Amino acid sequence: MHSPSNPTNNLLLNGNTVVTLDANPPIRYKRTLSETAGTVFLKDNALLYVISGELHLRYGSVMHRVERKQIAFIKKDSLVDVQASPRQTDEQVECSFVIVSLERDTVTEFLKLVELTYPERGESKSINVYATGKQLRRFFQSMKTYLLTSGIDRRLAKIKIFELLFNLAEAERNIFMQLMDLRQHYRTDITAVVEGNVTNSIALDELASLSGRSLSSFRRDFLAIYNMPPSKWIRQRRLEKAKEMLQHTTMSVTDICFSLGFENIGHFSKLFKTHFNCPPSQYRFNTPNLSR
Repeated sequence: MHSPSNPTNNLLLNGNTVVTLDANPPIRYKRTLSETAGTVFLKDNALLYVISGELHLRYGSVMHRVERKQIAFIKKDSLVDVQASPRQTDEQVECSFVIVSLERDTVTEFLKLVELTYPERGESKSINVYATGKQLRRFFQSMKTYLLTSGIDRRLAKIKIFELLFNLAEAERNIFMQLMDLRQHYRTDITAVVEGNVTNSIALDELASLSGRSLSSFRRDFLAIYNMPPSKWIRQRRLEKAKEMLQHTTMSVTDICFSLGFENIGHFSKLFKTHFNCPPSQYRFNTPNLSR
């Protein structure tokens, strides 16, 4: 189930928690240590600029690496797993980055203000990663004073976003063109329905009905948001939950199997072994720090 939007600096999230990021505040500065991760649902188109360290963005089964001084365009209505790059030594490495949420109305207002026209284009990709030029790097460098203190007032943030868009239009045309897909996309209530029922034994047609869609529309919209078929995504999330329960509870493998909606213990064990390279009973035996 969704958590409320959280503007705190640390992106240290429970694996089953989805933080929804909207345009309030429109500009966020975040820091996280290596190997920490979280899942974020983007309600608006967003740009993510890495100041230090390295981030991995997983959209469905596709992984994107964003290195220092690179910027990622992330399309609205996308659910993305965000993880700092695994550390290479025992020393924790901090990753810092800026997320700028770009509301449709803000981009439209900018286009009218500068009287800019742009050619018609096909639908933009969900995630693209770009190297940045000096002009864009100087812009984010100039933002550090605001970001490292008390944050940016919403009125000032709008001016800074217009400045960012102007820099993109002038010097980073490829990135700017990604933002020009201004069409409305998907009804986002699908994510609340799926996240709220991921561990329940509920059929896809029931999930479709709960989200106000036909089964075919549900499958299409789910694929657009998660970049993965619903049955595969739900199965993976349930297996990840099973792994947590094996590590942190004393529930039997059988009880975990049926509590998460798997049909039988043999099928569950086979899926778990395929996903984690060992059967659930062996995983529990090999994993330290169990709750007893």
